[in-house]
Amino acid sequence: NIGTEVLVQQYRAKWDRAFLHLRYDLIGAHSATSTSQDAQVKQVTDWMAAYREAFAHIYDLISDGTIRTTQQANDAMNPFKDSVRSAEEALAALRDNAREREPTLDPALVAQRFGLASSFVLLFTLIVLLVGCLQRLPSQVRAA
Repeated sequence: NIGTEVLVQQYRAKWDRAFLHLRYDLIGAHSATSTSQDAQVKQVTDWMAAYREAFAHIYDLISDGTIRTTQQANDAMNPFKDSVRSAEEALAALRDNAREREPTLDPALVAQRFGLASSFVLLFTLIVLLVGCLQRLPSQVRAA
């Protein structure tokens, strides 16, 4: 699509949006990982920063006419594709690790807690009803 300036600009806008989302995802990855994984998250961030710089440089080369074909652009990006694949694999590993650390609740424990909470609500309701009934009784009956 390099031959069509509008398509090149649309692709750049799409890239910029995707990279913005990636930045938010990296922030989320950083907060979801343990401190022992900070180096991995930083490595992923570095890989993506290098890829972004390469993309911006190649976009400039397309804009000034130095790169004229899609094949030339792909060839120029090839040295950076391995880092992106490594970043994807590292992020998948970080995600899997975070999921393993998520606490899971035993269904029996959830049922027990629900039953206990329901009992408290029922007891509270009965107390409110009882107090309401006692307040409606004539004062002579309450005194007796």
